[in-house]
Amino acid sequence: MLRKILYRITQTLKNIIVPQLHNSQHIYYQELKRLLNRRMLWLDVGCGHQVFGEWMMVQQQEVIASGQTVVGIDLFRQLAQTPRFC
Repeated sequence: MLRKILYRITQTLKNIIVPQLHNSQHIYYQELKRLLNRRMLWLDVGCGHQVFGEWMMVQQQEVIASGQTVVGIDLFRQLAQTPRFC
């Protein structure tokens, strides 16, 4: 509950102080949307468990669905034992 309140306060202040500021995850999403198409093969090196943060799962599914084949690799052993996105 407190986290949601603080997030709303932060967002409100950001919109007042620097309304043109965008989160890097949103910029990455926009670029992927622009570049990917159904004929593309996408290799995400160092992918981790997912493409975006937990708060962008809808956008993640949209981006993954937009490529013909999406493959992620990561050398971190614990990620390989419990793969999600990659």
